[in-house]
Amino acid sequence: MRIYLCRHAQAAAGEPDGLRELTAAGLQQARALGERLAALPAPPRLVLTSPLVRARQTGAALAHATGATVRVEEALAPGATAAELIDAIAGEAGPVATVG
Repeated sequence: MRIYLCRHAQAAAGEPDGLRELTAAGLQQARALGERLAALPAPPRLVLTSPLVRARQTGAALAHATGATVRVEEALAPGATAAELIDAIAGEAGPVATVG
């Protein structure tokens, strides 16, 4: 399965960490990444995001650009492991983009 590992776009500073939103530049970055993924021969069909706000916002932009389904995945929260990622995508048709 093809997996696109993506980092969230630029987020504002602040606390609590899990509620930090994307900056205007970050929103632009997320849209640009979505357009790049959409132009690939095999764009993602599913976008899995960390539960953090900035990851969910990035994932929403990717899903919008690619037409993929988006799903918040607790297994992608900070501290996630490769094994948890493998479990989270088990049974998916792919390609999958992840945002953490």
